[in-house]
Amino acid sequence: MGKCLTCPSYTYTFLYYTYEEINVKANLKRKNYYLDQNKILKAKRILRTKTETATIDCALDLVVFRSEILKSLEKVAGKGEVERIF
Repeated sequence: MGKCLTCPSYTYTFLYYTYEEINVKANLKRKNYYLDQNKILKAKRILRTKTETATIDCALDLVVFRSEILKSLEKVAGKGEVERIF
């Protein structure tokens, strides 16, 4: 399968991985969707993936990662002081 710029463990470093490395074959399901081909190709270029399946998988990883970051930010909101630097 293709490579993705995000790490499946959602660390802040961007690592390359393959499906074999993260061993997710047990959770894979065949799905059929009508998707905008131009969006897929654009995402494929941005994410530097080799296949459309890897592109969609990587994009879903990014959505989950974004959600986790937003939840973390909500937990720490208002717990620190803002310091003027200018």
